[in-house]
Amino acid sequence: MAVKTWRLHLEYIESLLMSISGMVAPEDLTSQVGSGAVFVTAHPYYPTKLEVYLNGIWQNPGVGNDYTESDPAAGEFTFEPACVPSGLDTVRVKYLAVP
Repeated sequence: MAVKTWRLHLEYIESLLMSISGMVAPEDLTSQVGSGAVFVTAHPYYPTKLEVYLNGIWQNPGVGNDYTESDPAAGEFTFEPACVPSGLDTVRVKYLAVP
């Protein structure tokens, strides 16, 4: 019971911090599936402050991993060739937006 209560408190605190800091969560980019490897968020984001989820699974950033932050100022990130979403895949992101 105590663990569940703490988890709820942490989730609440995280949501407050995200709203204060400009964190966008979550943003659904599934409509971009099928358009290639490059995806674009609604807002520019700070480098290293992007979280990408493919079918609900967190993706590992960096060259040779799942995706790279190709142009944070333009809101762009690029999936590595082996990880490009297709078909019924879903893509959601959380990020710290640049004001």
